Amino acid sequence: MMKILVFRIPLLIMMLFISTVAVAKEDSQYLLTEKTYKALSTAQELMAAEKNTEAEIKLKALLKQTAEGSYERAVVQQTLGYLYSSQENYPQARKLFKQALDSNALPEKVSHNLQYNLAQLFLADEKYNEGIVLLEQWLKAETSPPNSAHVLIASAYYRVKNYKKTIEHIRVAIKNDKSVKEAWYQLLLSAHLELKQYKSAISILEILITQYPYQKIYWTQLSALYLQQNKEFTALAVKMLAQRLELGDAKTLINLADMYRYLHIPYKSAQLLTKGIADGVISSDFDNLNHLADSWLAAKEGQKAADILQQVAKLDDSGISDLRY
Repeated sequence: MMKILVFRIPLLIMMLFISTVAVAKEDSQYLLTEKTYKALSTAQELMAAEKNTEAEIKLKALLKQTAEGSYERAVVQQTLGYLYSSQENYPQARKLFKQALDSNALPEKVSHNLQYNLAQLFLADEKYNEGIVLLEQWLKAETSPPNSAHVLIASAYYRVKNYKKTIEHIRVAIKNDKSVKEAWYQLLLSAHLELKQYKSAISILEILITQYPYQKIYWTQLSALYLQQNKEFTALAVKMLAQRLELGDAKTLINLADMYRYLHIPYKSAQLLTKGIADGVISSDFDNLNHLADSWLAAKEGQKAADILQQVAKLDDSGISDLRY
């Protein structure tokens, strides 16, 4: 079972307050009186100075001075909610954020951002279904939602055992991100395993082994899944190699690359050699570059093979390598 991502509430209180006021200036219906603005600014300064008790007293008093359902009250509720969330008093923060949203008094952009923060608070307090509903609404209103939002809702769906939705959202994040985090693959792997989708799980484990060859747990899991799929020889090869893994061992990586080619997975062999050379674990000498070129050729990646063979030719005084590209 993978470790589920921990939800943390951003403490950008001052920036969020400034954002609320900035949006308000664009529309005359969203205006604070000078008295309320000054009181809020004072409270924000107290919060920035970590004088939270004084800030809370100030905001509670200000709350009583604003009209129910007004823009001013919604801003005060929002600010007090951020104070409580910074103190990890999530139930009170949720209550105030919800009151601010339910008033329909905030500008659309501010309400949208607040909805996302309220969803995070629900998830932080393990109220996953409520958080999921808000996040789905938030995602529908976003033209280009960040990958972090898809990861967040995927993790929440995992908690409520909706593994199909977990896979749907985490795959979006993986597809759209250039630097996929290991935890994202772990979440996807766990969801496939829960659904007994073993072929898909094998594909994810093969990716993880290529990128994190020294994590022995992935080798153990892959060997077990190969056995489950009646691939005894492959499972044995994987298990034997896993027992020999040592951190920073170039020979092991080269043997692994050779095994990939032997198992008719040349593309993964080339990927592993490329990463090993880039990381400085495998030297870019004549033999290793030849192995890499052979792997790309076996994978029918002609251009990539040609690029490597050009490097090989520079290391070969005999001229024989020139005939290969």
